[in-house]
Amino acid sequence: MSNHTRPRARMSTALTFIQEHLHDPDLSPSRVARQVVLDLPVFCRAFKQVAGMTCTDYIALERIRAAKRLLTRQDLLVKEVAYRVGFENANYFSRRFKEMEGRTPSSYRRLNHH
Repeated sequence: MSNHTRPRARMSTALTFIQEHLHDPDLSPSRVARQVVLDLPVFCRAFKQVAGMTCTDYIALERIRAAKRLLTRQDLLVKEVAYRVGFENANYFSRRFKEMEGRTPSSYRRLNHH
C-alpha cells in the first residue's frame, strides 16, 4: 500500500467501526484510534483530514442521524431513543439534538412522524 492509501484504508475501517458501535456509550475517538492501531493525535489529524470534521463531531452527527430515524419510525420515548443511539444521558442527548437540528427531539418527532 502507498502512504496515501494506508491512512484512507484505516479511516474506512474507523468509519465502519463507528457505525457498528454507535449504540455503545463508550465509543470514543481513543477507542476508534486503538481499533485502527494509531496514536490518538495521529488518528485525530487523519480522521479530520478524511472526514472533514473531528471524530467526536462525526460520532455525534451519526448518533443524531440514527436518532432521527428512530424518532420518525418508532414509538419510543425520547430517553429510549437516546440510549439506543449511545447517549447515556437523555438531557444531554436532547441538548445535542437541538444544537444540531434546531429543534428538540419531541418537536422533530411531531413534524416527521410517519
